[in-house]
Formats: sequence, structure tokens, C-alpha cells
Amino acid sequence: RFFQILKEYEGQDETVRNNMEAGMRQLFRNPYHKELSGIGKTDKKDVLTVEEAQRVIFFPRLTDMHRYVAAFSLDILTA
Repeated sequence: RFFQILKEYEGQDETVRNNMEAGMRQLFRNPYHKELSGIGKTDKKDVLTVEEAQRVIFFPRLTDMHRYVAAFSLDILTA
């Protein structure tokens, strides 16, 4: 999936593509596994490993959608 996403940026400005690639690689290395752990359904407050968090972000399953709902529902501070 990673290379499929990068393929969509082919033909774009080289700086944009390089920054996108760097950002995706960083996200793969640090997929926010601590932040994703414990959010979602109350009966599914499990701790995710790095590998599980990578799957949730890059290859989500239908059973992972509760994490997306919870994450996008969080109140965040704005600048």
C-alpha cells in the first residue's frame, strides 16, 4: 500500500513527492501505536504493538473502524 500511495505522487513536484515519501516512512516507523492503544470501544481498550498499529493505519480492517471513529471524534486544541 505504501508504494501504491507514493505512485499516486509520480509526476508531481519532486520536493512534494520526497516530502510525502519521508512522511509516509516516518509514519510507518512510528505508527502512533501508543496513541491508538486504548481508544475506541470500551471493551477493546487493548494495547497495540507497532506492527498492529502499522496494519491499522496502512491496511485497516472493518474491525479497526472503531479506532478511527474514536480518533476523529477527539477534541483537539487548535492554534
